[in-house]
Amino acid sequence: MIRFARRALGGVLVIFVVFASVEFVLVTAGVSRPIEAPPPIVIWNQKKDEVIRGGSTMFRFDPHLFWDLAPGALTANSRDEMINPAGFRGAVLDVVKPPGTFRVACLGDSSTFGVFCRAGEAYPALLETILASKRKPAESAAVEVLNAGVPGYTVFQGKVAFERKVAPYRPDVVVAMFGAINDEISAKGRVTDAEKASRLLYPGLLDRAARFLSRYRTVQLLASLAPRREIPEGRAERKAFKEEHLAGREETPRVGVAEFSRLSTLLVESAQRSGADVILLGPPRTPGLLERYPDLRAYNASLADVARSRGVAFLDLEPIFLADLSLFIDEVHPTPEGHRLIAERLAEMIP
Repeated sequence: MIRFARRALGGVLVIFVVFASVEFVLVTAGVSRPIEAPPPIVIWNQKKDEVIRGGSTMFRFDPHLFWDLAPGALTANSRDEMINPAGFRGAVLDVVKPPGTFRVACLGDSSTFGVFCRAGEAYPALLETILASKRKPAESAAVEVLNAGVPGYTVFQGKVAFERKVAPYRPDVVVAMFGAINDEISAKGRVTDAEKASRLLYPGLLDRAARFLSRYRTVQLLASLAPRREIPEGRAERKAFKEEHLAGREETPRVGVAEFSRLSTLLVESAQRSGADVILLGPPRTPGLLERYPDLRAYNASLADVARSRGVAFLDLEPIFLADLSLFIDEVHPTPEGHRLIAERLAEMIP
């Protein structure tokens, strides 16, 4: 044991002497190749990150969620609708649920939030109206539906949002619709949502170590010798580079299918522990989007598997919307009529 320790110490001393010698030669020769500081973590994309930092948007930075709705901000494409003080779209609800109140929480992305629609046209608001109309005159308890949708969210963000923002409202039913496109799209810098969260919440040790080591000429020289793929400068070359990336040859999804399944399961389990029933929705997409992103079908299939394994309800909206493409505003977002259809189908599943 002592002999091993001596050998290990001797090896460390040899490495130190070699490093110090190379460092001395490089400093004496004036060799310096400073390492460029790594770019900041991309929260959404470079353009939207600048807008979020400037505060001229309905989003604000959040280290846990990456971005969240900013209380009091005007909603996109609206001059008279604002994000409520609690950071949700729609009416403000008391965190403490009034006795006898039946409460539903709808988690999701822009299709739940209701982009391109008024707040009252999005399916959470329509669901509240339909559920209230189903109640018997003798039932005085109120029905409340919380719209917890946020544009751009993946199931990773949805799980965190439920645990940090939604669970305190004690919903009786949790509706979750994720996987339309945000989970599958390419992660900026090939940093997945889970990796991004780790770097945002625990940035210290590795960053400080990297900054410390980058002062040494030997480290700078080794870094400069590492192979790297240069991004072409010409416009046509940059376009070809981007198309190659989008073709999947260098693509890392924000949340891959396997991770999507795992996180969906954790979201269901978290909601069930809070005492809520769960309904999973398979989001719809147009044939064109499915052709460009064939893996999207695997996300809905994984939701069906999660629903079966956890004994919760599942509604796949994709075949319903594919039967009537007029329900789409674009490739993923429902029209007001599409939102009404979702609300009606959900109301049939909620007693």
